[in-house]
Amino acid sequence: MQEVFKEHYIIDGDTFKVVFLLAPGAKLDAGMMPYHILEVQKLPDPTKYHFNKGEVGFSGANGIVPAENERSITWNDSTQRQLINMIKNQKIPAIFFINPNLTRAFF
Repeated sequence: MQEVFKEHYIIDGDTFKVVFLLAPGAKLDAGMMPYHILEVQKLPDPTKYHFNKGEVGFSGANGIVPAENERSITWNDSTQRQLINMIKNQKIPAIFFINPNLTRAFF
């Protein structure tokens, strides 16, 4: 996996380390996402949680969801929503996009 970005986000005094990993040689496109993983860690806890892009709800909308067979997160839903919003707006270097003119953010 190649590292696309590694950021630290602070929410209500808690620090979250987020690493976005992408399959080697894969590129992002506005219409599809190749195999990728978001690795989230609430510091200083060593436990890492994995998320990816998937279907949310019954409308068929896409969102950031826990990877299959993942343990339950240890922070509350409000913190999770804030964290996901920060990740969605994270700028991604143009080199990771098939067409860098389409978008530069995760979603």
